Amino acid sequence: MIDAGAASLGALVYGPSAAPPVVLLHGWADSAWSMDCVAAPLADRYRVISLDLRGHGHSDRGPYNMLNLIGDLRGAIESLDLDRPAIIGHSLGGQISAQFCGLFPEVPRALALVEGVGPPRHRLAGQDPDTLERERSRYQVERTRQPARSRTLPDLATAEARLQEAHPLLDRARVTLLARENTVFGPDGQRRWRFDPASRDWFNGHGEETAAQRWRGTRCPTLVVAGGDAYDRYWRHITDDPADFPAPLQGEDLADRLANFADVRYAEIPGAGHMVPYDRPDELNAVLATFLAEVDG
Repeated sequence: MIDAGAASLGALVYGPSAAPPVVLLHGWADSAWSMDCVAAPLADRYRVISLDLRGHGHSDRGPYNMLNLIGDLRGAIESLDLDRPAIIGHSLGGQISAQFCGLFPEVPRALALVEGVGPPRHRLAGQDPDTLERERSRYQVERTRQPARSRTLPDLATAEARLQEAHPLLDRARVTLLARENTVFGPDGQRRWRFDPASRDWFNGHGEETAAQRWRGTRCPTLVVAGGDAYDRYWRHITDDPADFPAPLQGEDLADRLANFADVRYAEIPGAGHMVPYDRPDELNAVLATFLAEVDG
């Protein structure tokens, strides 16, 4: 466990202690183990710290908002006395990483965002911003009204089956590992996913323009990685109305998103959905290794 100040965070640590540091942040409903396929290959050259986000893995629970999560990352880096870490974040972990690097640009030496710059343009983007804000907030209010419950699992085999169904490209050995590490027995004796379902509320009050304002403070080399199939397999399905995100993030919209970073490059991994570390880990690791070698020389 790492004392991050307001919260204690679970962590997996890889590689020699004297090597240049790399911090990994997973996505929502995952854990540090979810990034093991990224951490292990990097451990030959780097000291890798893969963190459990607040409300995930072995970390403390709540409260959940973006500034809490950014503060946890800052606290972990300070607690471990990491000098100029490279930070790699997937999905929610990417949002945390990007906003942290914009608020504290003196800290990181590099930033990699794997499916971490948010969804495609909303169908109301470019129209009245007040209408868009109200619609998004209405959606968040309705979601928050629903009870935050964790689904029970009769046994590990059920957890494995659900993981494999959700992520058909995930290697079978990793399915077994993640089912074991990402579930826990509750007080009622029933097995559940380890993350706190209330952690979904990190999105309440989160705004794309606020995020972009923070991104614009980033000064380190930045790599943005997208899954080539992420739109068809994930983004178009994340709300009740498939029309909310009518097209992938591409062209001018993508360029506008990338322009928020001072020193940015972009890579797309064919065949990968939103869960790039699950779907195409070897290709992702090659892209990350090339980027870090460029930064570190």
